[in-house]
Amino acid sequence: MLQITLESIFFFSAVFIFGALSGYMAERAGVVNIGIEGMMIIGAITFSIFGLYTRETTSNNMQFFAVLISGFAAMVFSVLYAWAAIKFKSQQIVSGVAINMVATAIGLFLVKLPSLTPNGSGAGIPSNYRAITFGGDAALNWYFLIGVILVLVIYLWIKFTKSGLRYSSVGDNPNASDSAGINVIKTRYVAVLISGFLAGIAGAIYVNATSYSFNGGVQGFGFISIAILIFGQWKPLFVGAASIIFGTLRGLAFTRAIAGVPSEILNMTPFLISLGILVATSKFSKVPKASGIPFNKSQR
Repeated sequence: MLQITLESIFFFSAVFIFGALSGYMAERAGVVNIGIEGMMIIGAITFSIFGLYTRETTSNNMQFFAVLISGFAAMVFSVLYAWAAIKFKSQQIVSGVAINMVATAIGLFLVKLPSLTPNGSGAGIPSNYRAITFGGDAALNWYFLIGVILVLVIYLWIKFTKSGLRYSSVGDNPNASDSAGINVIKTRYVAVLISGFLAGIAGAIYVNATSYSFNGGVQGFGFISIAILIFGQWKPLFVGAASIIFGTLRGLAFTRAIAGVPSEILNMTPFLISLGILVATSKFSKVPKASGIPFNKSQR
């Protein structure tokens, strides 16, 4: 039981790390990505379909390649959101909701296709992959380790490198960045593409973390990732820590590891903590100042 619980905790933490970093990379450049949920769905679909058609002729380790393919698929899908939010300066919340609706519709359609489900049952698209851990009785998986390393890399890049500071400035003061010669539009496009790539990876890991198949959605994990971003106050290290907290509670709820405590309570706890922190720190929030505001060059 302990082994299964730890595996679930590390897998859910990995999903949340990549999902929350997806939101962070977009908002750090001034774009609010509410479409993380939809991009995760695209990643989960791609991962499952890739595994369905290749797993019988390849090893289980091929899933690392499948995860990358899933990230790229979600990146391509995120172009739709970038196009609407950046080029046409649409309301970013509305555009994100539209992306989620489109992805959900695609997912629900594909999951009912007899050709993609076992024996034409319409019961979900199996990836045929299984969890990859460090071997033996180890519960730790590679996705969690890579996620933690990525958190540290992003933190050091944003805080100590010239390119990271320029990237961050686009989310705080795009007009000043533009006057300094930074291409704000290009930076924001890159930010959304990176965000889509990370969300796609999160969706692929989600499939491994739950039932090893895609069943039509990702259970709101994209929205939870946004809550984690807020919980972490838009700071990479805090976001990583918050992801592990949420992942731990979700893993405990998933395996019902705490006797006598309803899983609903464990799932609800991190959100209650988030609300408390938001109330306590609302005056000191570190949200990028231009987050969600379309860039207008004429206001320089």
